[in-house]
Formats: sequence, structure tokens, C-alpha cells
Amino acid sequence: MKPIQLRELSLSQLLDMQGERFCDAILGEHPNEHDSQYLNHLSRHVVWAMEREKGAAFLGVLSPLYEEMPLFRPWEGERVGSFSADFCVPTLDEELIRLVEDYREHRADLDPHRLFAIHERIRQVGGVLLHWLAGDPPAADGSEAEPKYDLGEAW
Repeated sequence: MKPIQLRELSLSQLLDMQGERFCDAILGEHPNEHDSQYLNHLSRHVVWAMEREKGAAFLGVLSPLYEEMPLFRPWEGERVGSFSADFCVPTLDEELIRLVEDYREHRADLDPHRLFAIHERIRQVGGVLLHWLAGDPPAADGSEAEPKYDLGEAW
């Protein structure tokens, strides 16, 4: 039997795999390095499949850890670093931009309704949340290391 090639799967199939793997890793006592690398690689494939199937992929950032990054940026085929994007949408949407800006401005309020509104708008515009797990070991130069496992290329 031929092994599954992630680049041959549809966005829907990748999202199903990503959701299953994320739940397995979170519900397990201690996700191992392979779980982390595989889930993070699936998220990179989700971005690639979004661009392939919908014609464009824009990466969005909510995390305060990445305030220096733009809220939205077009994906242009580069390797997406773990935790460098929180979601991916096929189009820039004015309402979503407004919601993200409002969240970033008022996140100290810890109002979950703002976050729920963002998640709902991402879904409405055909976007997806990206799931990441810590565990991709850094390379010697401090950059994110390539996976040790042959998981296929997303780009």
C-alpha cells in the first residue's frame, strides 16, 4: 500500500487529520516530539492547500508574542514557522480585520466574546484556525529545525 502523501490531500482531508492529531496530542499525557512535528507540519500543509484550492492564503496573527508581525500577511510559499500564524483565510475581509484590531487593542479585558467573534468570522470567510504544538526543536542557528521525519513537502 502506498503511503499517504500530504500534498495529495484536500484541504478538508487535511483539516480532519489536523483536528484528530491535535485532540490526540492534547488528550495524551505528554505529546512527544513526533506528534508535535507532525501536527505542525499538517498546519503548514493546510496553508498550502488553502492557497491551492481557494487561490490565496492570508496568515493572521492574534498572539501578543508576535506584535512586531503584521496582523495579516499574504502567504507567498515560504515555510510557515510554528506559532507564527494563528489562522489562515482565503481573502482579506474588512470585518475580520476590524475584529482582530479590536481584539489586539483590548485583549487585556480578557473578553472571550471578542475571540469567539473572530473565530466565527474566520469560519464565515472560509478560513481555518492553525494548530501548533511546542516541540519542534530549534536548529543550531536558533531558527526552527526541519522535521526529522519524512513527512513530505508542503511547498
